[in-house]
Amino acid sequence: GFYYSGIFLIETLDDGNEWAVLKAGRGKAGRIMLEHHHKLQVGGRSMVGACTALNEARIALDVGKEAVWFNNPFLPDTRSEMALPLAIAGRVIGALTVQSVEEAAFSDEDVASLQAMADQLAVAINNARLHQQNAQLYREATRRAALLQAGSEVSRNIISILDLDVLLASTVHIICEEYGFYYAGIFLIETLDDGQRWAVLKAGRGEPGRKMVERGHKLVVGGNSMIGAASALKEARISLDVDEEKVWYPNPLLPRTRSEMALPLLIKDRCIGALTVQSED
Repeated sequence: GFYYSGIFLIETLDDGNEWAVLKAGRGKAGRIMLEHHHKLQVGGRSMVGACTALNEARIALDVGKEAVWFNNPFLPDTRSEMALPLAIAGRVIGALTVQSVEEAAFSDEDVASLQAMADQLAVAINNARLHQQNAQLYREATRRAALLQAGSEVSRNIISILDLDVLLASTVHIICEEYGFYYAGIFLIETLDDGQRWAVLKAGRGEPGRKMVERGHKLVVGGNSMIGAASALKEARISLDVDEEKVWYPNPLLPRTRSEMALPLLIKDRCIGALTVQSED
């Protein structure tokens, strides 16, 4: 029957400080604070900040007389507040705040009961985090196994092909099929009549690839493209978000590309071309 309750979890943010970040709050006030990413500094001038820093309960029977208290404009009717740490084996992971419209609203039984609940909540949060971590590790291991199997499949399919055109076309097809990527293309380096070294597309996946090969699509080695950079520097170029990539060629025939990887084709120290792999994710 209390006025408000909220749950904070501790995070280290970009400023390097530890903050108690609101993760759940009751009612309209809680929803608004979540939308505003409400947070309180660990050790700062708030009851949540104090309880997370000290790993002990903080109780204000009259918030108007509390020296360490955050006057929250979204909770104007608060008259008493209790902040309880969420801790696992002495390590504080967050805090629970409970607030009332009445002064001196918390009995000893309230404090004991809510602290017991807070202890159980800390265990439940820790278990949920461990479950998420294990699930992520499983997904990563499954993907790694799938990629290794796909790599083996690519190798088996192309190692015996001696016809260059067939080899390149088969490779981009198999890469897209086995890895599930949007597009793959293979460039080989040529010195053209202008004396400039160009990465010339020799095979591309699907209709976009066919059109680009027919048009003689090429990118200058060392130019403003990931293929050009990978060829010139002899190192992989990876863009996880092409919209933020400065050295990138926006291809109108591949409008759904969101991330790209350009890998040099090297024979010892000599770069003979590059492979581009692109994804919609």
